[in-house]
This record gives sequence, structure tokens and C-alpha cells, in this order.
Amino acid sequence: MRKNPTSLRLSDDAIDLVALLARRMGVSKSAVIELAIRRLAKDEQGEEPPMQPMHLYEVGKPYSATRSTWPEGCEFLFDQAGCTLRLFFANPTPQEVRDVRRGTAEFALAPIENTLYLLFRFGTSVTWSEASYTYQRMPADQRPALDTPIGPETRQVLTIFLVNAFDGILIAMRQVTFSPEATQLLHTTVAAQAAQPYDTGQYDALIDRIMQQYTSDQLLQFAKARWFGGQ
Repeated sequence: MRKNPTSLRLSDDAIDLVALLARRMGVSKSAVIELAIRRLAKDEQGEEPPMQPMHLYEVGKPYSATRSTWPEGCEFLFDQAGCTLRLFFANPTPQEVRDVRRGTAEFALAPIENTLYLLFRFGTSVTWSEASYTYQRMPADQRPALDTPIGPETRQVLTIFLVNAFDGILIAMRQVTFSPEATQLLHTTVAAQAAQPYDTGQYDALIDRIMQQYTSDQLLQFAKARWFGGQ
């Protein structure tokens, strides 16, 4: 009989491997462990999912193994792997690359009706920009678990990817954390979204209306949390 995967203890070598995979995949160590446990749980139920090659993120290499161009824009994801901010810039300038990699990173969360905006800026070259998120937009099998306990000092990890939209090459990657206040706001807002009815047409109309009425800077008036990366 196999052991219950949730009772497995990691050896020192396994812990080192988890840390290595987290860095290479651009996710948190807890996300790597959670994905492994979910896979083992499926095996316990008699399912044998096909093995998929693991894509490792490496600066200077393709961001995706399946596509090489992307529309310009920004995307905020909150799924089973954690939080990800994807920046698709057309031939980003050297200053933009430096600012995303090491510049001062400032963020804000602005809940507006049934959507949540992550607002961000990096250094002096990447000025305030926004990316919207709603729970129902995520595929059902990728939605984040909403029953995970969040302590008062918990800090959500955010992985940032800067990709050249023209050729799909990963230009920069970075990890920062939400403040504890922003972490609480993220999880309570997403849980509230999950409990609300959702209509694709109404949601698209909401996003269009917000984008027509407000610039990124003006969206800051709706922010319920502001912080610097790692604060």
C-alpha cells in the first residue's frame, strides 16, 4: 500500500531539489510541493496522467515551448502555482530590463465590482500599469485553492516574467512578495469573486467601461492596499 502523499516527509536532498525546481520554474517552493502532492493524490485514485515535459524558465531562452510571439500587454495570474505577473513588451529597452530585474517595485490592489486590478511600476521606466483578474476567468482545473489558511504574517509570492513579445524570449525574471495586508486582501477578494454569479458578456463590458473611464494612475484611487515588493 502506498503512503498517503500528504504524510510524506522530505529528505534534505528532496528539499534542495524542490528549491532548485522553484528557482528554475519561477514559482514558490510551496507551489512545487503542492503540485507534486496533487500528482501523487491522482495516482492514489488509480489515475495515470500522461507525463508532460517540464518547462524550465531560463533568461535568454524561449518563455514558452509552444509559441514564439505574444501580443503586447500585461497579465496577472493567480492559480494553483501561485501568483504570476507576465509582461510582454515589444523589444524592451535596456532600462526597462534593468528596472524589472532590480528597480524599485511598487504595487497596489484595487478591487472594482467583480474584478481585481493589480497595479504596478518598476523603477523609472515602467510607469504605473495594470492587469485585471477574476477567479471565474481561470480554467476550473487551474483555479487557486481558497481553503488554504492565511495567517496575519503570510506573504504571497509574486513571480514576474518580462518577455520580448516579438520573439518570445524571456528577458528577465524576478520574485517579490506581497505585504501581509495585500495578501489578506488578495485572498478575501478572490474568495468573494468565487461566490458571485459570473457572466462573460457583463464582465467584458465592465472591463471596457473601466478602461474607458480611468488611466492606470487614476485606478490608484480604488486601491485598498499599496506596498513595495518584499515589504
